[in-house]
Amino acid sequence: MRVAIYARVSDDQQKEKQTVESQLAEVRQFAADNNWALDEQHIYVDDGHSGFYLDRPALDRLRDAARDGLIDLLLVHDPDRFSRKYAYQVLLLEEFQRWGVEVRFLKQPPPDNPEQRLLVQIQGVIAEYERARIMERTRRGRLFWARQGRPVSAKVPFGYRYLRRNHNDPPSVEVDSAEAEVLRQIFRRHVEDRWSSRQIALELTALRVPTPMGKASHWDPSSVRLILQSEVYLGTWFLNRYRRSSPDSGRSRPHVAERPREEWIPIPVPALIDAQLFAKAQEILQQRQQDPDSCFCPLRHPDACLLRRLVVCASCKYKMAVLNSNAGRGHLYYWC
Repeated sequence: MRVAIYARVSDDQQKEKQTVESQLAEVRQFAADNNWALDEQHIYVDDGHSGFYLDRPALDRLRDAARDGLIDLLLVHDPDRFSRKYAYQVLLLEEFQRWGVEVRFLKQPPPDNPEQRLLVQIQGVIAEYERARIMERTRRGRLFWARQGRPVSAKVPFGYRYLRRNHNDPPSVEVDSAEAEVLRQIFRRHVEDRWSSRQIALELTALRVPTPMGKASHWDPSSVRLILQSEVYLGTWFLNRYRRSSPDSGRSRPHVAERPREEWIPIPVPALIDAQLFAKAQEILQQRQQDPDSCFCPLRHPDACLLRRLVVCASCKYKMAVLNSNAGRGHLYYWC
């Protein structure tokens, strides 16, 4: 019998480093007690992936292996390792059953009769409820600390560094001197030298300056524009600015939309740019958007780009650009 193992842990749920290892140890022991041989290539682990979504690399590989007939039995610690949404648990169990793969959970008997299947369903509903309760409690806790003027995430804007809480001081934000100098150089290039976002991005890439994501490979012009448009560098960082909703049938990832401004929560941070320089940068950006001569068109035909940056995405409200479907030989279309 060809046996596979699936284990999962998400960073926001688990505090202990050995959680995945403890799951694997129990499942390995269960397999050994039943004299089932394990092939290391069929041990699938998603470490740091939320059970709220099915978009997980190890789970995708596992489903591919089951579809291709490479496994006969799947061992999982408990149902919420599959997903914390009951509907996803049912989807996966039906999928593996269709491909002839038996699924066994260590923390419950196999669902061979109606009573045991009902138990699986009840456990799935409880797991989904617990997940929703954790998410709501976390959200309200973040709002509380944000209203106290404290950062609630280690992900801070480019130019700043997050300081973790210690025994005496709450978490805070300070200036990252290296990133702050890059930031000021971006504004100087844009305002004084009148460089475009694309020119600035090319220079930063050539100099191998780490990007806001911490990579030194490639700066995108959109990252430069976001920095030039960000009000945080005037001394106020707004939290609770965006709302994230669950993915719908047409999206694989959550939809993000901006909340009404009165719901934003201001957090004071050190100012990196003076108001006059920032206002000048916004003026230049606005001029470039309205100037047809600055329009970058894949075919270099101005008529094809008449609606560039005038068409607005209905979902995220960002202006759309013109792209070509096949390196200048295909159809032009507007892209968010």
